[in-house]
Amino acid sequence: MKTNIDIKYNICNFIDQKLNETNIANTELAKYLKLGESTIRGYRTHKITPPYSIIPLLADYFNVTIFDVLGLDTSTYLSPEDMELITLNTTNDKFHEIVNKIKESI
Repeated sequence: MKTNIDIKYNICNFIDQKLNETNIANTELAKYLKLGESTIRGYRTHKITPPYSIIPLLADYFNVTIFDVLGLDTSTYLSPEDMELITLNTTNDKFHEIVNKIKESI
């Protein structure tokens, strides 16, 4: 039986958790994402729904995989071989290319 996963809720939780863990201010993350500080506060309190386009930016900023940002346990969904093929992280040039394109578009 599959359970429903609320990806946007998970992204908000990820942002709040990482900012708390790292003692990074809302303003610092907002500057990186080219957003207002109030938007980051809105994400952290689940009052604003984040767009999917910030997923790779958050992964890059916090040096984690996109699956970490999404709050997904990939071992449940993917084989190790599939994980190796599709995991994007900050050591991957293609990942940086995607992040840079998103940054240019905002």
